Amino acid sequence: MMAGPLFAELLESVHEGGAIIRGEREPSRTFAMSEAPTRRAFVLGNGPSLNKVPLERLKPEVTFAVNRIHLIYPRTSWRPTFWVSADRSQYGRQGDDIEFHVLQGYPCYIRKDMFKDVRFYDPEWGENPLPDTVNLFDHCGHIQVDRNPSTGWHLPLFCSMAGSVSVAMQLAFQMGYDPVYLVGCDGRYSPNKVNHFDADYVNYDMYSEERVKMTLANLAAGHKHARDAFAKAGRSLFNATEGSAITAHPTVDLMEVL
Repeated sequence: MMAGPLFAELLESVHEGGAIIRGEREPSRTFAMSEAPTRRAFVLGNGPSLNKVPLERLKPEVTFAVNRIHLIYPRTSWRPTFWVSADRSQYGRQGDDIEFHVLQGYPCYIRKDMFKDVRFYDPEWGENPLPDTVNLFDHCGHIQVDRNPSTGWHLPLFCSMAGSVSVAMQLAFQMGYDPVYLVGCDGRYSPNKVNHFDADYVNYDMYSEERVKMTLANLAAGHKHARDAFAKAGRSLFNATEGSAITAHPTVDLMEVL
């Protein structure tokens, strides 16, 4: 059950997002689309298959990483080009995670309502101005497939219904990257089992059968939206995740791509 203050914040952000989509208010910030495709990019999910990825070989590439990717940092000198946080989590360490990534110095894209979890957050900023590398975006108000679902991307306002990887794909799309490759996007969740590259990623007791079912439904919708947007724009989106259960995109062998 979501705590009262957290639910109130989420409800407020949903109302704000709905007003933006209906054109009743302007978003606090939008991210313009690149006029022409540039180089390729890689969007990293945090599935168990990421343990098999030679991250050092991604160092010359443009990479988008999400959420608790820092748990893999002790094992590699690779760092992402961009970091995205769009999942309102209940694991209790989100503010610490956001603060950690902001202090790394690479560009961070963070859902605005979640930035309030950060200890150094100041609504007026005062003597603590927002770092230039921090980019806050509005919550669009779409929650999940059975509660105010989205029927597709609505750029330039990011759709956060399907989570951080979905927003990372939208960001790569907006920036003009083509082709885009998915890595570590396993698309597999099981109740009360480790579903990420690190056993300490979350408390896996939270993953009930009902939550797993909804997570998979949201993922499927998010990847369908991504497939449709890339196809409509004549761009390429590939799944380079070994053994992925995601079927929305054509698959490629990451080792052949690298």
